[in-house]
Amino acid sequence: MPKTPWKDPHAKREASKYAKPIPSREYLIKHMLPLKKAVSVSMLAEQLELHTPEDREALRRRLYAMLRDGQVLEKRRGYFKPLKESELIRGRVQVNRDGHGFLIPLGGSSDLFLPARQIRKVFDGDTVLARRVFFDERRGRGEAAIVRVVERAHVEIVGRYFFEEGLGFIEPSQRKLTQNI
Repeated sequence: MPKTPWKDPHAKREASKYAKPIPSREYLIKHMLPLKKAVSVSMLAEQLELHTPEDREALRRRLYAMLRDGQVLEKRRGYFKPLKESELIRGRVQVNRDGHGFLIPLGGSSDLFLPARQIRKVFDGDTVLARRVFFDERRGRGEAAIVRVVERAHVEIVGRYFFEEGLGFIEPSQRKLTQNI
């Protein structure tokens, strides 16, 4: 295993997966938590002594994968900070037939709008963890982004199977299930 300037407890796992390992997701979160502000890929690369273009690209890809998986938040383009569990809202998804929906927080606070691009990730009734994206003062409504599905409401889906242009999909029979699978 190559010698690294960081002491990552998951270094062996990373070395078994990658020819040129970089710090693990867990290490990156632990490293970023005490920082007072969001950091860019280049700032983080300097702190972790990742100097080659390949290492920086691997770090950039890892951060965007962590963003996709809800482990970090992109404060502004290219600047990341770890997402704390306390910043997330647990709630149930309520889908509208028009393709958008709402997050009904389990804590009883006001509903948050979920745009169609968020609804594509979930089904009606799913329990999710989400983060507030913004609050529209004019409309008096907030918007949320889904971070992780906690529990699926539907384990079996009934529908019609179609095969078109070499692609198979199911069109659900239930009205509230708006997307094809």
